[in-house]
Amino acid sequence: MKRLSVIIAYLLLSVSAVVGTFTLMALTSSTAYAHGHDSDDDGGGQSRDVNESRPIKADGEVRIDNVAGSIKLKAWDKNEVSITGTLGPLVQRLEINSSDSGLEIRVVLPHNVDSDSCEECADLEIQVPKGAHLEASTVSADVQASGMTGPAQLGTVSGAVTLTSSSSHIDLRTVSGDITVVGSAKGAQVSANSVSGTVRLSDVDGSVDAENVSGEIKLVSRHVSNLKLSSTSGDLTFEGELLKGGNYDINNVSGDVDLMVGSSADARFDVSSFSGDIDNNFGPKPTRVSKYSPGMELHFSNGSGAATLTARTLSGDIHLHD
Repeated sequence: MKRLSVIIAYLLLSVSAVVGTFTLMALTSSTAYAHGHDSDDDGGGQSRDVNESRPIKADGEVRIDNVAGSIKLKAWDKNEVSITGTLGPLVQRLEINSSDSGLEIRVVLPHNVDSDSCEECADLEIQVPKGAHLEASTVSADVQASGMTGPAQLGTVSGAVTLTSSSSHIDLRTVSGDITVVGSAKGAQVSANSVSGTVRLSDVDGSVDAENVSGEIKLVSRHVSNLKLSSTSGDLTFEGELLKGGNYDINNVSGDVDLMVGSSADARFDVSSFSGDIDNNFGPKPTRVSKYSPGMELHFSNGSGAATLTARTLSGDIHLHD
Protein backbone atom coordinates (compact mmCIF):
# COMPACT_ATOMS: atom_id res chain seq x y z
CA MET A 1 0.00 0.00 0.00
CA LYS A 2 2.87 2.38 0.83
CA ARG A 3 4.45 1.72 -2.59
CA LEU A 4 1.14 2.34 -4.32
CA SER A 5 0.84 5.66 -2.50
CA VAL A 6 4.29 6.65 -3.74
CA ILE A 7 3.35 5.86 -7.35
CA ILE A 8 0.12 7.84 -7.07
CA ALA A 9 2.05 10.78 -5.59
CA TYR A 10 4.45 10.82 -8.53
CA LEU A 11 1.64 10.55 -11.05
CA LEU A 12 -0.04 13.53 -9.41
CA LEU A 13 3.27 15.41 -9.61
CA SER A 14 3.45 14.71 -13.35
CA VAL A 15 -0.16 15.78 -13.93
CA SER A 16 0.41 18.95 -11.90
CA ALA A 17 3.49 19.78 -13.98
CA VAL A 18 1.61 19.29 -17.25
CA VAL A 19 -1.29 21.43 -16.05
CA GLY A 20 1.18 24.11 -15.04
CA THR A 21 2.76 23.86 -18.47
CA PHE A 22 -0.44 24.62 -20.36
CA THR A 23 -1.41 27.35 -17.89
CA LEU A 24 1.94 29.04 -18.40
CA MET A 25 1.68 28.71 -22.19
CA ALA A 26 -1.78 30.26 -22.15
CA LEU A 27 -0.70 33.17 -19.97
CA THR A 28 2.50 34.03 -21.83
CA SER A 29 1.17 33.31 -25.31
CA SER A 30 -1.57 35.89 -24.73
CA THR A 31 1.16 38.47 -25.24
CA ALA A 32 1.24 37.64 -28.94
CA TYR A 33 -2.49 38.05 -29.41
CA ALA A 34 -2.91 41.11 -27.21
CA HIS A 35 -1.69 43.25 -30.09
CA GLY A 36 -3.63 41.63 -32.89
CA HIS A 37 -6.61 43.98 -33.07
CA ASP A 38 -5.18 47.29 -31.90
CA SER A 39 -5.39 48.80 -35.36
CA ASP A 40 -5.80 47.98 -39.01
CA ASP A 41 -2.76 50.05 -39.94
CA ASP A 42 0.36 48.43 -41.36
CA GLY A 43 3.72 48.56 -39.62
CA GLY A 44 6.06 51.50 -39.86
CA GLY A 45 7.78 50.16 -43.00
CA GLN A 46 11.32 50.75 -41.71
CA SER A 47 13.28 50.49 -38.50
CA ARG A 48 13.06 53.48 -36.17
CA ASP A 49 15.05 54.57 -33.14
CA VAL A 50 13.36 55.04 -29.78
CA ASN A 51 14.31 57.69 -27.23
CA GLU A 52 11.62 58.34 -24.63
CA SER A 53 11.50 59.13 -20.93
CA ARG A 54 8.73 59.39 -18.35
CA PRO A 55 8.67 60.34 -14.63
CA ILE A 56 7.69 57.63 -12.14
CA LYS A 57 7.67 57.04 -8.40
CA ALA A 58 10.71 55.31 -6.92
CA ASP A 59 8.60 52.22 -6.19
CA GLY A 60 6.17 52.53 -9.10
CA GLU A 61 5.10 49.65 -11.34
CA VAL A 62 6.79 49.19 -14.72
CA ARG A 63 5.02 46.76 -17.07
CA ILE A 64 6.65 45.86 -20.39
CA ASP A 65 5.14 43.87 -23.25
CA ASN A 66 7.23 42.91 -26.29
CA VAL A 67 6.65 40.00 -28.67
CA ALA A 68 10.09 39.38 -30.18
CA GLY A 69 13.54 40.90 -30.03
CA SER A 70 15.02 41.80 -26.65
CA ILE A 71 14.45 43.73 -23.44
CA LYS A 72 17.44 44.90 -21.42
CA LEU A 73 16.62 46.53 -18.09
CA LYS A 74 19.03 48.37 -15.84
CA ALA A 75 18.39 49.99 -12.49
CA TRP A 76 19.34 53.54 -11.59
CA ASP A 77 18.68 56.07 -8.82
CA LYS A 78 16.48 58.43 -10.84
CA ASN A 79 12.68 58.56 -10.47
CA GLU A 80 12.38 58.23 -14.20
CA VAL A 81 12.07 55.58 -16.88
CA SER A 82 14.30 55.97 -19.94
CA ILE A 83 13.52 53.93 -23.07
CA THR A 84 15.96 53.66 -25.95
CA GLY A 85 16.45 51.12 -28.72
CA THR A 86 15.04 50.18 -32.10
CA LEU A 87 11.60 49.27 -33.42
CA GLY A 88 11.54 46.83 -36.33
CA PRO A 89 9.87 47.69 -39.67
CA LEU A 90 6.78 45.60 -38.88
CA VAL A 91 6.08 47.35 -35.57
CA GLN A 92 3.17 49.76 -35.64
CA ARG A 93 4.16 51.83 -32.61
CA LEU A 94 5.55 51.91 -29.11
CA GLU A 95 2.73 52.64 -26.70
CA ILE A 96 3.58 54.23 -23.34
CA ASN A 97 0.79 54.72 -20.82
CA SER A 98 1.25 56.48 -17.48
CA SER A 99 -1.00 56.02 -14.46
CA ASP A 100 -0.95 56.67 -10.73
CA SER A 101 0.47 53.18 -10.16
CA GLY A 102 3.24 53.42 -12.73
CA LEU A 103 4.02 52.93 -16.39
CA GLU A 104 3.02 50.47 -19.13
CA ILE A 105 5.24 50.00 -22.21
CA ARG A 106 3.85 47.95 -25.11
CA VAL A 107 5.23 47.11 -28.53
CA VAL A 108 2.12 47.17 -30.73
CA LEU A 109 1.83 45.15 -33.94
CA PRO A 110 -0.73 45.67 -36.71
CA HIS A 111 -3.54 43.13 -37.03
CA ASN A 112 -1.91 41.29 -39.96
CA VAL A 113 1.42 40.64 -38.22
CA ASP A 114 2.01 37.81 -35.77
CA SER A 115 4.97 36.89 -33.61
CA ASP A 116 6.36 34.43 -36.20
CA SER A 117 6.53 37.16 -38.85
CA CYS A 118 8.11 39.66 -36.49
CA GLU A 119 11.35 37.91 -35.58
CA GLU A 120 12.97 41.11 -34.30
CA CYS A 121 10.02 43.28 -33.33
CA ALA A 122 11.87 45.56 -30.94
CA ASP A 123 15.18 45.76 -29.12
CA LEU A 124 14.64 47.94 -26.07
CA GLU A 125 17.03 49.21 -23.41
CA ILE A 126 15.11 50.50 -20.42
CA GLN A 127 16.42 52.17 -17.28
CA VAL A 128 14.10 52.10 -14.28
CA PRO A 129 14.26 53.13 -10.61
CA LYS A 130 15.99 50.33 -8.73
CA GLY A 131 13.05 49.96 -6.35
CA ALA A 132 10.41 49.75 -9.07
CA HIS A 133 7.99 46.83 -9.29
CA LEU A 134 9.04 45.21 -12.55
CA GLU A 135 6.82 43.08 -14.79
CA ALA A 136 7.83 41.97 -18.30
CA SER A 137 6.04 39.63 -20.70
CA THR A 138 7.26 38.38 -24.10
CA VAL A 139 6.78 35.59 -26.59
CA SER A 140 10.27 35.04 -28.03
CA ALA A 141 12.12 38.13 -26.82
CA ASP A 142 14.98 37.65 -24.37
CA VAL A 143 14.73 39.55 -21.08
CA GLN A 144 17.75 40.73 -19.09
CA ALA A 145 17.46 42.73 -15.88
CA SER A 146 20.14 43.87 -13.45
CA GLY A 147 20.53 46.01 -10.35
CA MET A 148 16.92 45.78 -9.16
CA THR A 149 15.87 45.83 -5.51
CA GLY A 150 12.11 45.85 -6.10
CA PRO A 151 9.95 42.82 -6.97
CA ALA A 152 10.56 41.27 -10.39
CA GLN A 153 8.05 39.20 -12.39
CA LEU A 154 9.37 38.15 -15.78
CA GLY A 155 7.74 35.73 -18.24
CA THR A 156 8.36 34.50 -21.77
CA VAL A 157 7.42 31.61 -24.04
CA SER A 158 10.66 30.82 -25.88
CA GLY A 159 12.98 33.65 -24.90
CA ALA A 160 15.63 33.46 -22.18
CA VAL A 161 15.23 35.30 -18.87
CA THR A 162 18.23 36.53 -16.89
CA LEU A 163 17.98 38.43 -13.59
CA THR A 164 20.87 39.75 -11.50
CA SER A 165 19.44 41.57 -8.51
CA SER A 166 18.94 41.99 -4.79
CA SER A 167 15.16 41.75 -5.09
CA SER A 168 13.07 40.37 -2.23
CA HIS A 169 10.42 38.85 -4.50
CA ILE A 170 11.43 37.08 -7.73
CA ASP A 171 9.04 35.24 -10.05
CA LEU A 172 10.41 34.01 -13.40
CA ARG A 173 8.56 31.80 -15.89
CA THR A 174 9.29 30.37 -19.34
CA VAL A 175 8.00 27.60 -21.58
CA SER A 176 11.13 26.63 -23.55
CA GLY A 177 13.50 29.45 -22.63
CA ASP A 178 16.29 29.24 -20.07
CA ILE A 179 16.10 30.97 -16.69
CA THR A 180 19.12 32.41 -14.87
CA VAL A 181 18.93 34.10 -11.46
CA VAL A 182 21.98 35.53 -9.72
CA GLY A 183 21.53 37.02 -6.26
CA SER A 184 18.56 38.18 -4.20
CA ALA A 185 17.74 40.11 -1.05
CA LYS A 186 18.20 38.39 2.30
CA GLY A 187 15.17 36.24 3.09
CA ALA A 188 13.77 36.59 -0.43
CA GLN A 189 10.95 34.60 -2.01
CA VAL A 190 12.27 33.12 -5.27
CA SER A 191 10.10 31.24 -7.77
CA ALA A 192 11.32 29.83 -11.11
CA ASN A 193 9.14 27.75 -13.43
CA SER A 194 9.96 26.33 -16.86
CA VAL A 195 8.68 23.57 -19.11
CA SER A 196 11.77 22.53 -21.08
CA GLY A 197 14.31 25.28 -20.46
CA THR A 198 17.29 25.04 -18.12
CA VAL A 199 16.89 26.78 -14.75
CA ARG A 200 20.05 28.06 -13.03
CA LEU A 201 19.95 29.78 -9.63
CA SER A 202 22.95 31.04 -7.69
CA ASP A 203 23.69 33.16 -4.61
CA VAL A 204 20.01 33.46 -3.70
CA ASP A 205 18.87 33.80 -0.09
CA GLY A 206 15.66 32.69 1.62
CA SER A 207 12.98 30.44 0.13
CA VAL A 208 13.25 28.89 -3.33
CA ASP A 209 10.50 27.11 -5.27
CA ALA A 210 11.65 25.86 -8.69
CA GLU A 211 9.74 23.56 -11.06
CA ASN A 212 10.50 22.08 -14.47
CA VAL A 213 8.97 19.44 -16.69
CA SER A 214 11.77 18.16 -18.91
CA GLY A 215 14.55 20.66 -18.30
CA GLU A 216 17.35 20.73 -15.76
CA ILE A 217 17.36 22.74 -12.52
CA LYS A 218 20.66 23.66 -10.87
CA LEU A 219 20.82 25.63 -7.62
CA VAL A 220 24.10 26.75 -6.02
CA SER A 221 23.73 28.73 -2.79
CA ARG A 222 24.73 28.62 0.87
CA HIS A 223 21.84 30.77 2.06
CA VAL A 224 18.66 28.89 1.15
CA SER A 225 16.56 28.12 4.23
CA ASN A 226 13.57 26.51 2.52
CA LEU A 227 13.70 24.69 -0.79
CA LYS A 228 11.28 22.97 -3.14
CA LEU A 229 12.68 21.47 -6.35
CA SER A 230 10.54 19.35 -8.65
CA SER A 231 10.76 17.93 -12.16
CA THR A 232 9.18 15.27 -14.32
CA SER A 233 12.17 14.14 -16.38
CA GLY A 234 14.90 16.75 -15.95
CA ASP A 235 17.84 16.38 -13.57
CA LEU A 236 17.85 18.29 -10.26
CA THR A 237 21.06 19.58 -8.64
CA PHE A 238 21.49 21.36 -5.31
CA GLU A 239 24.88 22.50 -4.05
CA GLY A 240 24.92 24.36 -0.76
CA GLU A 241 24.51 24.26 3.00
CA LEU A 242 21.61 22.87 5.00
CA LEU A 243 20.73 25.65 7.44
CA LYS A 244 19.43 25.12 10.97
CA GLY A 245 15.63 24.80 10.89
CA GLY A 246 15.64 24.61 7.10
CA ASN A 247 13.38 22.34 5.08
CA TYR A 248 14.61 20.95 1.74
CA ASP A 249 12.15 19.02 -0.43
CA ILE A 250 13.37 17.57 -3.75
CA ASN A 251 11.07 15.45 -5.94
CA ASN A 252 11.65 13.97 -9.39
CA VAL A 253 9.89 11.42 -11.54
CA SER A 254 12.44 10.02 -14.01
CA GLY A 255 15.39 12.38 -13.71
CA ASP A 256 18.41 12.12 -11.40
CA VAL A 257 18.90 14.06 -8.16
CA ASP A 258 22.41 15.32 -7.32
CA LEU A 259 22.93 16.76 -3.79
CA MET A 260 26.21 18.31 -2.63
CA VAL A 261 25.56 19.39 0.96
CA GLY A 262 28.77 18.48 2.80
CA SER A 263 29.55 15.49 5.02
CA SER A 264 29.11 17.64 8.16
CA ALA A 265 25.57 18.71 7.25
CA ASP A 266 23.49 18.92 10.45
CA ALA A 267 20.28 17.37 9.16
CA ARG A 268 17.84 14.49 8.99
CA PHE A 269 17.86 12.71 5.63
CA ASP A 270 14.87 10.93 4.09
CA VAL A 271 15.90 9.62 0.66
CA SER A 272 14.19 7.08 -1.58
CA SER A 273 14.04 5.91 -5.19
CA PHE A 274 11.29 3.62 -6.43
CA SER A 275 13.41 1.89 -9.09
CA GLY A 276 16.69 3.81 -9.24
CA ASP A 277 19.89 3.71 -7.18
CA ILE A 278 21.05 5.79 -4.22
CA ASP A 279 24.72 6.69 -3.91
CA ASN A 280 25.84 8.13 -0.56
CA ASN A 281 29.52 8.91 0.08
CA PHE A 282 28.96 9.86 3.74
CA GLY A 283 26.85 8.25 6.42
CA PRO A 284 25.14 4.86 6.10
CA LYS A 285 24.53 2.97 2.89
CA PRO A 286 21.04 2.70 1.38
CA THR A 287 18.97 -0.45 1.77
CA ARG A 288 16.37 -2.13 -0.40
CA VAL A 289 12.74 -1.49 0.42
CA SER A 290 12.12 -5.24 0.17
CA LYS A 291 13.74 -8.29 -1.41
CA TYR A 292 10.96 -8.31 -4.01
CA SER A 293 11.39 -4.68 -5.09
CA PRO A 294 14.20 -2.77 -6.84
CA GLY A 295 13.50 0.32 -4.73
CA MET A 296 16.16 1.83 -2.46
CA GLU A 297 15.80 4.01 0.64
CA LEU A 298 18.05 5.83 3.06
CA HIS A 299 17.04 7.32 6.42
CA PHE A 300 19.57 8.76 8.86
CA SER A 301 20.52 11.81 10.91
CA ASN A 302 23.78 13.73 10.82
CA GLY A 303 24.73 15.77 13.89
CA SER A 304 21.66 16.92 15.81
CA GLY A 305 19.39 16.79 12.74
CA ALA A 306 18.73 20.53 12.80
CA ALA A 307 17.52 20.64 9.17
CA THR A 308 15.34 18.26 7.17
CA LEU A 309 16.15 17.02 3.67
CA THR A 310 13.71 14.86 1.72
CA ALA A 311 14.67 13.59 -1.75
CA ARG A 312 12.56 11.22 -3.82
CA THR A 313 12.55 10.01 -7.40
CA LEU A 314 10.51 7.38 -9.20
CA SER A 315 13.04 5.93 -11.65
CA GLY A 316 16.07 8.21 -11.44
CA ASP A 317 19.19 7.91 -9.29
CA ILE A 318 20.01 9.98 -6.21
CA HIS A 319 23.57 11.01 -5.36
CA LEU A 320 24.63 12.45 -1.97
CA HIS A 321 28.04 14.14 -2.00
CA ASP A 322 30.10 15.82 0.69
